[in-house]
Amino acid sequence: MPDVKNIRWSYANSKALGEQAVIASGLPYQIIVPNNIYGPRQKNHFVDEFIARAKTGDIALYGWENTRSWLYVEDFTEAVEGLINSKSAVGEKINIGSNDEVEVLKLAEVIIQHMGIDKPIEKHDAPEGSVARRMPDITKIKSLTQWEPTTSLEEGLKTTVEWYMAQ
Repeated sequence: MPDVKNIRWSYANSKALGEQAVIASGLPYQIIVPNNIYGPRQKNHFVDEFIARAKTGDIALYGWENTRSWLYVEDFTEAVEGLINSKSAVGEKINIGSNDEVEVLKLAEVIIQHMGIDKPIEKHDAPEGSVARRMPDITKIKSLTQWEPTTSLEEGLKTTVEWYMAQ
């Protein structure tokens, strides 16, 4: 059993409790669950933090074998707009993410390629409590809104890296 004192588990539990409070409120709701959104102006998440470290020459990567579904911010905002305008989405919990499962290592390789860095990535184990795989089921949002992501990982990361490099 995971250590409930691990901060990563308390984060997940607080989200679950918040969802239960919303559901129990009796008010109309939509619980929107974003999955690994990235893009320009992002703060305190993997992509912007890795770019910032790589700019200083630090390309250490923790959890390199983990996989994630990455979604560009403009695709996310289009998904939310579709949900806001969907009466059938009221009373639902909806995942928003991508259908593409990518190793964190692959993501880091694309980032440093766009940054022009030709240096091997330092691979380290994931911190204790890290989830090895995050891949949302986006069937529900597709059926409610006909939304699908349109920005490729390559294209989204190129735009994101260019923005951060100009800062």
